[in-house]
Amino acid sequence: MTDDKRSPLHAWHEAHGAETIWEDGYPWTMHEGRDPLEEYEAVRTGTGIWDLFSTCKYEVTGPDAARLIQRRFTNTVGGMQAGQVRYGAFVNADGTMIDDGNVYRFAEDRFWVMINTADLQDWFRETAGDLDARIEHRTDDLAMIAVQGPTSRGTLQPLVDRGLGELGYFRFWPEPVTVAGVPATVTRTGFSGEHGYEVIV
Repeated sequence: MTDDKRSPLHAWHEAHGAETIWEDGYPWTMHEGRDPLEEYEAVRTGTGIWDLFSTCKYEVTGPDAARLIQRRFTNTVGGMQAGQVRYGAFVNADGTMIDDGNVYRFAEDRFWVMINTADLQDWFRETAGDLDARIEHRTDDLAMIAVQGPTSRGTLQPLVDRGLGELGYFRFWPEPVTVAGVPATVTRTGFSGEHGYEVIV
C-alpha cells in the first residue's frame, strides 16, 4: 500500500484510534476508536459521518459513454436526466454479477460510476472497441464522505451554499456547490437506509 491510496482523512482516523482494514490496497475504516454500537445509533437517531474514499470511482466520457455503461449495467441508462443517479448490478456478458453500484449522469456525454471493485476500467473497455467513449479510474483523486441519519440535513446544511431540500432521492447537482468553502459534488444518496447525503471533493 502507498500513501497515494490513503484517504485525505487518514491521519485524522489514526489520531482518533480508528480500526482500519485494507482491501485491494485501499483503506476502509471500520469504526473510530469507540463503541461501534454508538456509531450505529448515531446513524439511526442523529447523524453519522464516515469516510468513503475507498469507494471505487470511474468517470466515463464521450459521445457513446451511456452505451458503454449500458453494456455492463442492468438498470437503464437511457432516459437518465442530468443530476440523476441509478442503482443496479454490473454483470459480465453471460449475466454473471460482478458488483453493484451507482451511475451518476452529469451530462449526455459524462457519467460517474461508483462500485466497490478496484481496477475495473479494463473490464469496461473490453466491450468498448466500437464505441467513442473513455473510462478513467478516479478513486485516488476524489475524496468522499457520507453524512447519514435523520438529522443529516440539519448537520450538513449550514456548510452548503444551496438548499439541500432541493435534492430529491437519488439526485445531485451536476455543477459543483460549495461545502465549507470547498467546491464539491453533493448527492442525495447513501446505503444507510436513513435520510442522507454523500459529498465528493
